Amino acid sequence: MQAALIEFAKLAALKLLTLADLARRLAHPVRGRIIRSDDGEQASGSRGTLCVFAHFDRDGLVDDYVVNYLQALDRLGCETVIVSTAENLDDENIRKALPFCSRFIVKQNIGYDFASWRTGLESVGDLSGYDRLIVANDSVYGPLQDLGKVFDEMEGRNVDFWGITDSLKYGRHLQSYFLVYGKPVVQSATFCEFWRRLPDYRHKYVVIIQGEIGLSRRLVAAGFDFAAYRPIEAVQEGQRADAATLAAKFRDPRISPTHRGWRGLLQGGCPFLKIQLLRDNPMQVPDLDDWETVLGEVSGYDLKLIRNHLDRVKTH
Repeated sequence: MQAALIEFAKLAALKLLTLADLARRLAHPVRGRIIRSDDGEQASGSRGTLCVFAHFDRDGLVDDYVVNYLQALDRLGCETVIVSTAENLDDENIRKALPFCSRFIVKQNIGYDFASWRTGLESVGDLSGYDRLIVANDSVYGPLQDLGKVFDEMEGRNVDFWGITDSLKYGRHLQSYFLVYGKPVVQSATFCEFWRRLPDYRHKYVVIIQGEIGLSRRLVAAGFDFAAYRPIEAVQEGQRADAATLAAKFRDPRISPTHRGWRGLLQGGCPFLKIQLLRDNPMQVPDLDDWETVLGEVSGYDLKLIRNHLDRVKTH
């Protein structure tokens, strides 16, 4: 796959292959099939906010931290459709989530989160009865703060769509682990066409370019505006460096603010903490040893949910 990406990139540089062509060639020829679909206890269409929640677990579990997240969405007033690519889920684990969703779908593990969100949206069909749409995934611990207060603040900013954090990688865009779209966006031709045409991409890099970044760019081009609850500039709060150093660091497109800036984000009220940071620390962030202390100072989140999950999934 890496060799193919390099070859396609060379062709694109020579203008013999467009980025759209590249994306199409890196897509699966057919969409991942639905393995099963179970009705949840929430009544479909009974709430103003729809959340499509992407789930995956290598061991085929609905972990307790996920159940906690789903409970928080339920308290927020969301109707949640869960789409899992954990093909080995059993009845017992699915039942853990059914009180907090209207539907639980298991699909083939193809296409990453954007394919799961598309599957969930297609299962609902008509979205005109909802005031807003959330797409979220289980790649974070949380919510660490009251999501109701987050929504109140963002409603006051009068933007068309928003997320929790943004990134400067390949241009400013919202990170896709939690995104909220207002009704004008959801009903727009640009938004609907994006999901209708979205294939199941084979490679995560293409998902980021065509999905996470691509959808935001399409919406902005259509006249919609966006904001991050805690933008990259806010990451500087609480960091152990001078402002000039931090500004330079976060302009580096290789840097993810949810990793390098985790401390400032938490101290600034960010409601989520990335699992990959604590599980793998791929960017070798040096100041992680006191994450429990920092989290305990800013949130009442049950740290046992994190510890138990990490005990199961952490490999080193």
